[in-house]
Amino acid sequence: MLSKFKFLSISNIIFYLLLLFHRFVLKSYGDDYIVHVALYIALSLSTIIMEESFRKKLSVLKKISTIDVLARVVSLILNILYLYFDFHLAIINLSIAILFILNILIEIFISKIYKVSPKKNSTTVSYVEINKFITKLLNNKDNIIQLDIDANNSLNSMAHALILSGKINIVCILIYIGLFISSFIYKHFNNLMILLIIFSVILLFVFTTLNVKLTSLVLNYDKNKLLKIVFENLSFISGYIILFLAEVFLHGRLGGLRVSIWFLSIICFIPFLNRKYIINENLKILYREYNSILK
Repeated sequence: MLSKFKFLSISNIIFYLLLLFHRFVLKSYGDDYIVHVALYIALSLSTIIMEESFRKKLSVLKKISTIDVLARVVSLILNILYLYFDFHLAIINLSIAILFILNILIEIFISKIYKVSPKKNSTTVSYVEINKFITKLLNNKDNIIQLDIDANNSLNSMAHALILSGKINIVCILIYIGLFISSFIYKHFNNLMILLIIFSVILLFVFTTLNVKLTSLVLNYDKNKLLKIVFENLSFISGYIILFLAEVFLHGRLGGLRVSIWFLSIICFIPFLNRKYIINENLKILYREYNSILK
């Protein structure tokens, strides 16, 4: 885990350097998408510890790393307020400097607490092995039936989850393609927009229906299942609506803020993407337990 802390520290420094560089570029040459994107990439990379702490449910690290990430997010917002809304520079600089120091102190604190962390001796599973296991899982239902009840239920649930996940992937691709088609239609054939909006609503409905089934399957015994299902689907729909408005109705009017809108939209997709990650991790567990059984 220590190497990840080093990665976090480097990402943090790069993020703040890019903040300064973004100012220089925007004031000297105008807005630049490349710098803007690089800034968000650095911010995303700096969430590595927070992501791991949430997935492994490390409560103390979860709180500390969240504060660490939020400090960078606030710094980014302050920078945007200065660049696009002419907020007072001295106040912005002082605030960002304080947040930078806070980030450094937090990361030193984290590294000292978790300098010696227990290493898990779990064997890694490659994508090739997982793909072979998926093929076995979907093509050997007779073998699954012959197993004990727990194994039977686990493998059948995973097989069903994989089928649902595949369908959801197809719907997501169609939603993404529809976004750019809608942008083109809005520019050139405005009177057809109502049809595309209806099509988008239908796709979102199909996505929600499939994702409710998938999430219900994965969270079968979770007492907060309903809340998580609602949150995950509302979050995804909100992200798509934000993206749709930005890329269709406001396309060409947002300037550099377009990158920020995309980033905000991606944040809304995180619960859904995290669900996919959890399914993949569960698949690895099943691989280790039952791969030798499935022929």
